Amino acid sequence: MKIKKHSFDVFDRDNFVYRVGDDGSSKVKEEYMSAWNDWKEIVKRATEASNSEDLVVENTEHWQNSGNLRRRFWSRIKDSDLFHSPSCIAAMISKDNVRTYLEWHGYKNEKLVEERRQHNSWLSYITDWINEMSINTSEYKVWTNKEEDENFENYPSLESFISNSSLKKQTVDYLNSDNKHWVRIGKVYTKEMVLNHEDFTAEMGRTISDLEWLYKRSTASNTDKQKPKYWLFNVYYANDPTVWEKCRQLDVVAMQYEYGRESSSSVTKHINTVKQIEIGDYVVAYTGNKGLLGYGKVTKTYFEEDNPEKYIHVTGAHWKQRVGVDWEIALSTPVWYKGSTFVEDLGLESNTVMGHSTIFNISLKGFSFAKRLINGESNENEVLPSVSQSELPTHIHSYIKSKGFNYSLEDIKNLYLSIKTKPFVILSGISGTGKTKIVQWLAESVGATSKNKQFTLIPVRPDWNDGSDLLGYVDIKGDFKPGHLTKVIEEAEKHPNLPYFVLLDEMNLARVEHYFSDMLSVMESRKWKDGKMVTTPLLTEETAKRNITLPSNVYVLGTVNMDETTHPFSKKVLDRANTIEFNTVELGNLSFLEDLDEVEPIKASNSIFLSDFLHLKDVYVGNEDFVQKVTNELVEINSILQPTNSHFGYRVRDEISFYLYYNKINDFLTFEEAFDFCILQKILPRLSGSDQRTEEMLQNLYKHFTGREYTSLDEEDIKEAKYPKSAKKVVEMLRRLHDGFTSFWIS
Repeated sequence: MKIKKHSFDVFDRDNFVYRVGDDGSSKVKEEYMSAWNDWKEIVKRATEASNSEDLVVENTEHWQNSGNLRRRFWSRIKDSDLFHSPSCIAAMISKDNVRTYLEWHGYKNEKLVEERRQHNSWLSYITDWINEMSINTSEYKVWTNKEEDENFENYPSLESFISNSSLKKQTVDYLNSDNKHWVRIGKVYTKEMVLNHEDFTAEMGRTISDLEWLYKRSTASNTDKQKPKYWLFNVYYANDPTVWEKCRQLDVVAMQYEYGRESSSSVTKHINTVKQIEIGDYVVAYTGNKGLLGYGKVTKTYFEEDNPEKYIHVTGAHWKQRVGVDWEIALSTPVWYKGSTFVEDLGLESNTVMGHSTIFNISLKGFSFAKRLINGESNENEVLPSVSQSELPTHIHSYIKSKGFNYSLEDIKNLYLSIKTKPFVILSGISGTGKTKIVQWLAESVGATSKNKQFTLIPVRPDWNDGSDLLGYVDIKGDFKPGHLTKVIEEAEKHPNLPYFVLLDEMNLARVEHYFSDMLSVMESRKWKDGKMVTTPLLTEETAKRNITLPSNVYVLGTVNMDETTHPFSKKVLDRANTIEFNTVELGNLSFLEDLDEVEPIKASNSIFLSDFLHLKDVYVGNEDFVQKVTNELVEINSILQPTNSHFGYRVRDEISFYLYYNKINDFLTFEEAFDFCILQKILPRLSGSDQRTEEMLQNLYKHFTGREYTSLDEEDIKEAKYPKSAKKVVEMLRRLHDGFTSFWIS
């Protein structure tokens, strides 16, 4: 097969950002897709031309990556029994060359030290390879991972590498200097050489055949051993994510049984199964409900943990039964399979009941299927792409910025933590600061749009005095007419793995307590039942012909303006929400408009937004010192608020603890930065007053936040404060008190 000039020209461009809405974007996509499909066919034919009985094309990278066009296409070819090994024969095409070479693609996993050394062991077989395969040493190049792709013309030939002892020593010293380094060998063909070759795939096939000899020698210790087994291990994520979080930290998978029940048939079955797992086997972490979390190599057979510091405390048990695993990929949130052949694709018997067992032996094909899903390499119809909690705010921020809106990454992290803590968030501020847009773009960044009904904007009307417009009503004929929110709920019930966002625009044009009171009450009724979050009915069978509850994948955000046309909030509302202010305006800052690279949305699963905790005890076990630290700080603040009866209750304490814990495990903000947001959003909005006691309370808060007595606004005090945002807000409130009354909300 002859390679066409188009296969190179597609990469010859200055800009690799793919803007979906730009003029000509459809043509660019068509060109790239055409070249990509041609490349896949080239690699397939070359592999066939190698006449190997064992080699297959394991994967070809997609034509784009996170909204950017690829600068080259890259495929990996492997022995079908060695899919788990990062060694491979690679094929690559860019704007000016094609190369076929022995490669290591486990660069993201720093733990695979021995495997990387094993890959580099091809150097010790080089003489035998040259002699046995009659290798022309002038045709092959040798280069390490530090060499840039663009400098291929400077790669030394194998002939030079062998004859130049200094060069060889330099390479070996580089490999020994750090266990993250590796060395490659292969042929690099210039664009001109390729275009002038009438049957280039046959030439590639001969190179693949040559390299197979080295490839198999450098993986010999794997092939000589008994083939590994592959296991699907339920890590209890659907019931409590804490188990998986600890498993990731401790490099294990864990199970638990009650002592005294070891002889029961179900426990015996699980223990007997887990004891079959051997060192060198592979484990896939499974959520329990069509979600996959990671995979890794077994490093330690079944054992019971006897170190109390490493216990996993969940459901009153210690989860001491373990298998050691070196996780190659360990996601903080699952990727979700949404097809109909999950059991079959994993290589299990069709009659397997997934919910009744902890451990399943799966086939190599099933392991490869799971691995592709976890790595995001699967068919888009099989899985929702994965993004971790720690990565999501950066993605949302980049997406919003690409739309020409200026918000700090810190603001986006705070917004995400607020939604994760409680599915009700209020965005306040002066008109025109983009409160509505930030919600719309956040939803769109994770694939939730008005078109697919995952995002719904509901304008609140001043005449709403009950919940009928929002929830629905029974008409004169006795038929139930669903309201705006109920229609969203009905859609969300159909797709429980997807998040649904509702934006109540200008929600305080009417009294929130009048039209939203049922929702507020039902939110507080959330509880765990059979591993799922459930609520009391929002609408009863008597009204709606069936009980309609609030699904755990519905998130309500409201925008508010505080002026003479709106209504104030009661503490009942404020206690149940994080209230985020957007009042900062920098009209002169236009720098964010300079680089508006298009960012593609992802299709995120609901689990990334879903609250993991409903009660303080959910997070307390195993995090006692952290919760105590948070509580001690809140007790001090509450003692300042007590004299004016402005102190808060258990709900505020619990939700601040949840917020700070999510922040801690994702390392978004420092403890003080995150606590500052919590004070500003959960405590200060409740404060108002007009007397001397209010002034003393605010001054005492200022002293607590800054460590200094209040005199007037001191920029240095604010800059050096423990909680600067809250201190600045307290100063604003003290100034307003000079007019006779102050409140968080007066602007």
